[in-house]
Amino acid sequence: MSPQLTAPPGAPGEAQGPERVGTPVSGAPEREPHLPTARAHLTARVAREASVWGLCALEARDPHLSPFELASFNVGQWRADADLWRLYFGSFRPRERMEKLWAGDELWAQVTALTEGCLRHKGAIDALISRCSQNWRLHRMGEVDRNVLRLATYELCFHPKVPAAAVLNEAIEFGKRYGTAESGRFINGVLDRVAQELGRVRERGDRRARPAAPAVEVVSVRGAERPEGEV
Repeated sequence: MSPQLTAPPGAPGEAQGPERVGTPVSGAPEREPHLPTARAHLTARVAREASVWGLCALEARDPHLSPFELASFNVGQWRADADLWRLYFGSFRPRERMEKLWAGDELWAQVTALTEGCLRHKGAIDALISRCSQNWRLHRMGEVDRNVLRLATYELCFHPKVPAAAVLNEAIEFGKRYGTAESGRFINGVLDRVAQELGRVRERGDRRARPAAPAVEVVSVRGAERPEGEV
Protein backbone atom coordinates (compact mmCIF):
# COMPACT_ATOMS: atom_id res chain seq x y z
CA MET A 1 0.00 0.00 0.00
CA SER A 2 1.33 3.39 -0.90
CA PRO A 3 1.91 5.69 2.04
CA GLN A 4 -0.34 8.72 2.28
CA LEU A 5 1.20 12.05 3.08
CA THR A 6 -0.25 13.71 6.14
CA ALA A 7 -0.18 17.50 5.84
CA PRO A 8 1.41 19.62 8.56
CA PRO A 9 -0.95 20.52 11.41
CA GLY A 10 -3.10 23.48 10.48
CA ALA A 11 -2.33 23.14 6.77
CA PRO A 12 -4.78 24.57 4.21
CA GLY A 13 -7.82 22.33 3.95
CA GLU A 14 -7.59 21.00 7.50
CA ALA A 15 -10.71 21.53 9.58
CA GLN A 16 -10.10 24.32 12.02
CA GLY A 17 -11.72 23.87 15.44
CA PRO A 18 -13.14 26.90 17.24
CA GLU A 19 -10.13 27.07 19.55
CA ARG A 20 -7.43 26.48 16.98
CA VAL A 21 -4.98 29.31 16.60
CA GLY A 22 -4.35 30.39 13.03
CA THR A 23 -1.42 29.09 11.02
CA PRO A 24 0.95 31.09 8.81
CA VAL A 25 -1.69 30.87 6.09
CA SER A 26 -4.79 31.33 8.21
CA GLY A 27 -4.08 34.15 10.57
CA ALA A 28 -1.16 33.32 12.85
CA PRO A 29 0.82 36.23 14.23
CA GLU A 30 3.18 37.48 11.56
CA ARG A 31 6.63 35.98 11.59
CA GLU A 32 9.73 38.05 11.92
CA PRO A 33 10.46 39.81 8.61
CA HIS A 34 14.12 38.76 8.52
CA LEU A 35 15.88 35.46 8.98
CA PRO A 36 18.10 34.88 12.00
CA THR A 37 21.68 35.85 11.22
CA ALA A 38 23.17 32.52 12.29
CA ARG A 39 22.64 29.78 9.73
CA ALA A 40 22.84 27.06 12.38
CA HIS A 41 20.13 28.77 14.42
CA LEU A 42 17.84 29.05 11.41
CA THR A 43 18.35 25.41 10.43
CA ALA A 44 17.60 24.21 13.96
CA ARG A 45 14.52 26.43 14.14
CA VAL A 46 12.99 25.17 10.91
CA ALA A 47 14.02 21.56 11.67
CA ARG A 48 12.12 21.64 14.95
CA GLU A 49 8.97 22.91 13.28
CA ALA A 50 9.12 20.30 10.52
CA SER A 51 9.78 17.60 13.14
CA VAL A 52 6.57 18.56 14.93
CA TRP A 53 4.76 18.09 11.60
CA GLY A 54 6.36 14.67 11.25
CA LEU A 55 5.44 13.51 14.76
CA CYS A 56 1.83 14.60 14.25
CA ALA A 57 1.73 12.79 10.89
CA LEU A 58 2.85 9.56 12.54
CA GLU A 59 -0.25 9.50 14.74
CA ALA A 60 -2.39 8.67 11.70
CA ARG A 61 0.14 6.42 10.04
CA ASP A 62 -0.38 3.65 7.52
CA PRO A 63 -0.43 0.38 9.54
CA HIS A 64 1.52 -1.33 6.75
CA LEU A 65 4.54 0.91 7.33
CA SER A 66 6.81 1.28 10.31
CA PRO A 67 6.99 4.74 11.89
CA PHE A 68 10.55 5.09 10.60
CA GLU A 69 9.48 4.29 7.04
CA LEU A 70 6.65 6.80 7.14
CA ALA A 71 8.89 9.47 8.68
CA SER A 72 11.36 8.98 5.83
CA PHE A 73 8.56 9.17 3.27
CA ASN A 74 7.19 12.41 4.71
CA VAL A 75 10.63 14.01 4.78
CA GLY A 76 11.08 13.23 1.10
CA GLN A 77 7.64 14.58 0.20
CA TRP A 78 8.01 17.81 2.17
CA ARG A 79 11.50 18.47 0.86
CA ALA A 80 10.22 18.18 -2.72
CA ASP A 81 7.25 20.47 -2.08
CA ALA A 82 8.37 24.08 -2.55
CA ASP A 83 4.85 25.28 -1.76
CA LEU A 84 5.30 24.24 1.87
CA TRP A 85 8.21 26.52 2.59
CA ARG A 86 6.50 29.36 0.74
CA LEU A 87 3.33 28.89 2.81
CA TYR A 88 4.99 28.45 6.18
CA PHE A 89 8.24 30.39 5.86
CA GLY A 90 7.57 32.69 2.91
CA SER A 91 7.69 35.83 5.06
CA PHE A 92 11.33 35.21 5.89
CA ARG A 93 13.82 37.44 4.07
CA PRO A 94 15.85 36.88 2.02
CA ARG A 95 13.67 34.26 0.39
CA GLU A 96 16.63 32.86 -1.54
CA ARG A 97 18.25 31.77 1.69
CA MET A 98 15.14 29.95 2.85
CA GLU A 99 14.76 28.28 -0.53
CA LYS A 100 18.35 27.07 -0.46
CA LEU A 101 17.97 25.75 3.07
CA TRP A 102 14.80 23.83 2.15
CA ALA A 103 16.49 22.18 -0.84
CA GLY A 104 19.67 21.23 1.04
CA ASP A 105 20.64 18.12 2.99
CA GLU A 106 21.44 19.74 6.34
CA LEU A 107 17.88 20.67 7.29
CA TRP A 108 16.38 17.29 6.46
CA ALA A 109 19.18 15.41 8.18
CA GLN A 110 18.25 17.28 11.35
CA VAL A 111 14.53 16.61 10.87
CA THR A 112 15.25 12.91 10.43
CA ALA A 113 17.52 12.79 13.48
CA LEU A 114 15.00 14.59 15.71
CA THR A 115 12.04 12.51 14.55
CA GLU A 116 13.85 9.18 14.82
CA GLY A 117 15.29 10.16 18.20
CA CYS A 118 11.78 10.79 19.52
CA LEU A 119 10.64 7.43 18.15
CA ARG A 120 13.53 5.49 19.69
CA HIS A 121 13.01 6.99 23.14
CA LYS A 122 9.23 7.39 22.96
CA GLY A 123 8.53 5.22 26.01
CA ALA A 124 10.93 7.13 28.26
CA ILE A 125 9.80 10.50 26.90
CA ASP A 126 6.12 9.71 27.40
CA ALA A 127 6.77 8.46 30.94
CA LEU A 128 8.52 11.70 31.87
CA ILE A 129 5.81 13.88 30.30
CA SER A 130 3.16 11.87 32.14
CA ARG A 131 4.90 12.48 35.47
CA CYS A 132 5.15 16.20 34.77
CA SER A 133 1.70 16.86 33.28
CA GLN A 134 -0.32 17.07 36.45
CA ASN A 135 -3.90 15.80 36.07
CA TRP A 136 -3.48 15.30 32.31
CA ARG A 137 -3.10 11.89 30.73
CA LEU A 138 -1.03 11.82 27.56
CA HIS A 139 -3.81 10.43 25.37
CA ARG A 140 -6.17 13.23 26.47
CA MET A 141 -3.85 15.99 25.29
CA GLY A 142 -4.33 17.59 21.90
CA GLU A 143 -2.28 16.06 19.11
CA VAL A 144 -0.19 19.21 18.67
CA ASP A 145 0.44 19.69 22.41
CA ARG A 146 1.45 16.05 22.86
CA ASN A 147 3.96 16.04 20.01
CA VAL A 148 5.43 19.46 20.74
CA LEU A 149 6.05 18.18 24.29
CA ARG A 150 7.64 14.99 22.97
CA LEU A 151 10.07 16.87 20.74
CA ALA A 152 11.03 19.40 23.41
CA THR A 153 11.42 16.72 26.08
CA TYR A 154 13.63 14.68 23.77
CA GLU A 155 15.94 17.65 23.24
CA LEU A 156 16.04 18.49 26.95
CA CYS A 157 16.90 14.88 27.80
CA PHE A 158 19.31 13.88 25.07
CA HIS A 159 20.73 17.15 23.69
CA PRO A 160 22.20 18.81 26.79
CA LYS A 161 24.26 21.26 24.71
CA VAL A 162 21.13 22.83 23.22
CA PRO A 163 20.07 25.77 25.44
CA ALA A 164 16.95 24.91 27.41
CA ALA A 165 15.60 28.42 26.84
CA ALA A 166 15.67 27.93 23.06
CA VAL A 167 13.89 24.58 23.30
CA LEU A 168 11.14 25.88 25.59
CA ASN A 169 10.59 29.17 23.80
CA GLU A 170 10.18 27.52 20.41
CA ALA A 171 7.95 24.77 21.84
CA ILE A 172 5.64 27.44 23.27
CA GLU A 173 5.62 29.26 19.93
CA PHE A 174 4.72 26.08 18.03
CA GLY A 175 1.92 25.37 20.49
CA LYS A 176 0.45 28.84 19.97
CA ARG A 177 0.73 28.56 16.18
CA TYR A 178 -0.63 25.06 15.64
CA GLY A 179 -2.57 24.22 18.79
CA THR A 180 -5.42 25.80 20.72
CA ALA A 181 -5.67 29.09 22.55
CA GLU A 182 -4.42 27.39 25.73
CA SER A 183 -1.59 25.37 24.18
CA GLY A 184 1.22 27.84 24.84
CA ARG A 185 0.45 28.11 28.55
CA PHE A 186 -0.06 24.36 28.93
CA ILE A 187 3.20 23.48 27.15
CA ASN A 188 5.10 26.05 29.18
CA GLY A 189 3.84 24.59 32.47
CA VAL A 190 4.67 20.98 31.59
CA LEU A 191 8.11 21.79 30.19
CA ASP A 192 8.98 23.86 33.25
CA ARG A 193 8.44 20.75 35.35
CA VAL A 194 10.38 18.59 32.85
CA ALA A 195 13.31 21.02 32.98
CA GLN A 196 13.15 21.05 36.77
CA GLU A 197 13.28 17.26 36.97
CA LEU A 198 16.27 17.21 34.62
CA GLY A 199 18.11 19.95 36.52
CA ARG A 200 17.98 22.34 33.56
CA VAL A 201 15.49 24.89 34.83
CA ARG A 202 18.18 27.48 35.70
CA GLU A 203 19.11 27.74 32.03
CA ARG A 204 15.84 29.57 31.34
CA GLY A 205 16.99 32.53 33.35
CA ASP A 206 20.69 32.47 32.47
CA ARG A 207 21.55 31.32 28.97
CA ARG A 208 25.22 31.28 29.85
CA ALA A 209 24.65 28.38 32.22
CA ARG A 210 24.61 25.34 29.99
CA PRO A 211 26.11 22.45 31.98
CA ALA A 212 25.85 19.06 30.38
CA ALA A 213 23.14 16.99 32.04
CA PRO A 214 24.71 14.31 34.28
CA ALA A 215 24.32 10.79 32.99
CA VAL A 216 22.25 9.85 36.03
CA GLU A 217 19.59 12.34 34.98
CA VAL A 218 19.20 10.75 31.56
CA VAL A 219 19.01 7.33 33.19
CA SER A 220 16.31 8.61 35.56
CA VAL A 221 14.25 9.69 32.56
CA ARG A 222 14.23 6.09 31.40
CA GLY A 223 12.98 4.95 34.78
CA ALA A 224 9.40 4.41 33.69
CA GLU A 225 9.04 1.93 36.54
CA ARG A 226 9.03 4.70 39.14
CA PRO A 227 5.65 5.24 40.84
CA GLU A 228 3.31 7.68 39.10
CA GLY A 229 3.75 11.23 40.33
CA GLU A 230 7.15 10.71 41.95
CA VAL A 231 9.54 13.61 41.29
